[in-house]
Amino acid sequence: MSMQAEAEVELTRHLDSDERLLWSGAPGGGLRLRRSDIFMIPFSILWGGFAIFWESLALRHNAPLFFLVWGLPFVALGLQMMVGRFFWDAFAASCQRQSRVVLLY
Repeated sequence: MSMQAEAEVELTRHLDSDERLLWSGAPGGGLRLRRSDIFMIPFSILWGGFAIFWESLALRHNAPLFFLVWGLPFVALGLQMMVGRFFWDAFAASCQRQSRVVLLY
């Protein structure tokens, strides 16, 4: 018997006669794409690509310090939009897997 089936049997034992178990399980794993990613992925590539291009030009042509520093937040935001959000989603999912939730109403 699987762990999930054992958990369902154990939970069902504690229910009253007029109660029923609606759902049991764990959050899905792997890469999660949302509907908004249709627009977010191309936008993040354009944003991050331009920000990295800006910084590389500023570094290559010995631009004043202001231009080097000005581009750093845009590079950080571009990297967050391109790859960081996927790591954040994975972290949030791992936090959900480590906790148990029982809703009673």
